[in-house]
Amino acid sequence: DGSTDSSENVIKKYQQEDVRIHYYSQSNQGVATARNLGLKHAVGNLIAFIDSDDAWEPENLEVKVRYLATNPDVYWVFSDVFLADEMMNKTDLLEGGDDGNLLSSLLSRKGEAIHAPSGLVLKRECIFQSNLVFDKNTTPSEDWDLCVQITANNFKGKRIALPLWTYRVLPNSLSRNLTKLEYGNLLVLEKATKAKLFKSFWFRQKCYSNTYLILAGC
Repeated sequence: DGSTDSSENVIKKYQQEDVRIHYYSQSNQGVATARNLGLKHAVGNLIAFIDSDDAWEPENLEVKVRYLATNPDVYWVFSDVFLADEMMNKTDLLEGGDDGNLLSSLLSRKGEAIHAPSGLVLKRECIFQSNLVFDKNTTPSEDWDLCVQITANNFKGKRIALPLWTYRVLPNSLSRNLTKLEYGNLLVLEKATKAKLFKSFWFRQKCYSNTYLILAGC
């Protein structure tokens, strides 16, 4: 996504050692567009993301891939996550919860589903069978929106109750821009309204209320 450091040179060294690695570059257009470019070129049966300021535990992919392989009715998984400071010192643990009704949990922001991209592993059907992409208009809530859309299309997701990745909390991250965050959050809820995803008027009101509680906390 228009990186100005030495990322390209580092990646090309790995390409010489492993022909499975492919590198695609674009001018800086934001995380949603960058991830969509990756999806466009993806050829594997499984898809995983990792953002530049996050990190995986060594066993992250092994655990999640094994779970998907042994549970054919599950199409996407997420896990618990460590929070860390700028130097990647782990400061806290964020745990998910009951994954029995993920659509309601996602819409109401109850916290059961941790939807950040670096914690997800998906079967490709989740994306391509329904022609889903990250909606750049909802940034920085495009990950929440994608998980809502996947779940609304009846692709079953499950929580793995292990902290398998680390989210670095940065003071200048995109989620600290409250104007953009509010706009993105409301657009996700508006899309859900048009798709008739809310089970009742009062549940919809609750979802909007919880969104503003989160914004107030930010």
